[in-house]
Amino acid sequence: MTQPVLIRAENVSKRFSRSVRHTVWNTFQDIAQQLTGTAIVPKLRPGEFWALQDISFKVRKAESVAVIGDNGAGKSTLIKLLMRRMLPTSGIVETTGAISALTVLGLGFDPVMSGRENIILNAATLGLSRSQTLKVLDDIIDFAELREFIDTPIQTYSSGMKSRLGYAVAAHVNPDVLLLDEVLAVGDIRFRRKCRRHIKNFIDAGGTTLLVTHDLQAVQTICTRCLVLEKGRLVFDGSPTEGIHFYLESQLDASEDDPHGAEKLRVPALPIPLLPDDPPKVPAVEPIREVPISEAVDLPTEIRTEIPNDSTFESTSTPDEPEVEPLIAEPTADDRPETDLVAVSAEPLPFPDEDLPSEEDQLARPDPEPVMVEEEIPGMAKGSVVIESLSIEALDGKHLRTAHPVELVMRYRSEIRIPHVAWGFSIVTEDSLVSIGTFIEGYSARKYDLLPGRHTFRIRVERFPLHAGRYGLRAGIGEVDTGAAIVQKGWEDEPIIFTVRSDPSPENSMHAGMNDLIVLEGQPSAD
Repeated sequence: MTQPVLIRAENVSKRFSRSVRHTVWNTFQDIAQQLTGTAIVPKLRPGEFWALQDISFKVRKAESVAVIGDNGAGKSTLIKLLMRRMLPTSGIVETTGAISALTVLGLGFDPVMSGRENIILNAATLGLSRSQTLKVLDDIIDFAELREFIDTPIQTYSSGMKSRLGYAVAAHVNPDVLLLDEVLAVGDIRFRRKCRRHIKNFIDAGGTTLLVTHDLQAVQTICTRCLVLEKGRLVFDGSPTEGIHFYLESQLDASEDDPHGAEKLRVPALPIPLLPDDPPKVPAVEPIREVPISEAVDLPTEIRTEIPNDSTFESTSTPDEPEVEPLIAEPTADDRPETDLVAVSAEPLPFPDEDLPSEEDQLARPDPEPVMVEEEIPGMAKGSVVIESLSIEALDGKHLRTAHPVELVMRYRSEIRIPHVAWGFSIVTEDSLVSIGTFIEGYSARKYDLLPGRHTFRIRVERFPLHAGRYGLRAGIGEVDTGAAIVQKGWEDEPIIFTVRSDPSPENSMHAGMNDLIVLEGQPSAD
């Protein structure tokens, strides 16, 4: 049997003015249109913006619906329209049954009156008569856990005590529909748990809720449906798991479009159209710069070649072009170290109980599309070592995803040979304040030499443990014997920023709600 509709919004739009002057003038226009019976045209006037635009949805009895979105997306405006605190600019808003709204807890409390007196006053504003309030007065006081202070003036209460009292009053109105606007974000942990249990019991008893919140964990555990608002428009209506995934993906897309939001002022402004009287602007000609011969030489492409010790390296010559004479001669066999382990490409990390692909299969695999790669450095000083590029690459798709294989790649160019080096990668949070994990190679029995030319260090991770979010990648090469750093990238300068996404699932939504950085995996047991 289909449940009755308690809330219906059809093509609802709401506009606001940006200044007091526009508000006064537009209000006079609205009053004049109402007096003359002229229909209000749903379009923006000077100094206005849309808080909500063309919103349509229905909420049926016993549904628990979450409304999520960025600040300024229109969530609180929608709640006020449903509470009849304001009228929509256009569209239809219909509600059925008794509605109780928990928005700003404690709003309307008289600071001079006692808590008991404010309970009666606040309950009257929510539709309860004095006799009805007296019947549930003790329950309200016990729920708020303020019996010791109930006859004390409200002005002596802390903000948390006011929140307790406000929620306790609204919770005992017994409405058909409960509207909640960020009320689960206030109070101490024990009080928030108590509120969640009350909301859960209210839903289990057949109550209907509309919850506006940024708490994704509450959306996952309490709600049965999720609406996502974006810049005043309804962009998603579906299950909580899919809604949270859609919201997080849109957040990551927005951060990728604006990776340096704090440095927006450094981005050149768009060209301003010329007015009729303005003279045409001639673009400035960049002066010619003298380029050293070392920079003007076309650098050859990299070719992987097998060498007898089962390692790979990138050759600095091409088969169809004449070989370029290096700035420093290649070392002879007598100059090489006694060990034959001169590899510059790491083997995949050993993972237990997993069959790793052979080296031939790895070489046959086409190079994946890098997620983030820096441009090459055009020139370098004689005898120096440079990390030319640093990237993290998805091996089974375009995007990096939690628990999917990835490869970390560091390409360097060296003018000299340095024996027995250590190299590694470090992953940090986007702000570089927290180091999440580091991989270091070269201190074990296997040794690596830094060879002249262009070469690559790489490491493969079969199940990437990072949860959805934005992170930074750093890398470095150092001497094992002295511990001195040879070259680093991402420490003194900005690390390579990359984005990780997660597949839609209740588990990943729970990780997102708990702000997890990594996902722990193991073999569970219940003895």
